[in-house]
Amino acid sequence: MHRYHIKITEYAEQDLEDIGNYVAFTLKNPASATGLIHDLKNKMNSLRQMPQKHALDEDNILATLGL
Repeated sequence: MHRYHIKITEYAEQDLEDIGNYVAFTLKNPASATGLIHDLKNKMNSLRQMPQKHALDEDNILATLGL
């Protein structure tokens, strides 16, 4: 099966970190934060095998960047 390249932008990485920090420190649930980030990264990585299983974001700024 063909595998596609997934590009994770710096902004996306920062968003993941911010989400994890919010759940871990603001909601005081570090175990859930770890699980949530792990699940999100697994979902992102699953796009390598079937990128069309999720719709593209209709963000105009991302579209101009070819993302």
